[in-house]
Amino acid sequence: MQLAEKINISRTHMSRIETADCAVSLDVVFDICDVLDVKPQKIFDFRDN
Repeated sequence: MQLAEKINISRTHMSRIETADCAVSLDVVFDICDVLDVKPQKIFDFRDN
């Protein structure tokens, strides 16, 4: 199953999120993190460690 389907958004919206073509709500961020089993801090940490 596609990520967009798992978090109940359209594929178009997911594509726009991926290409930074639209803003994303925190609810969607948390839904994505839940599905991917990652902490939100992980996807916002842009530093190379």
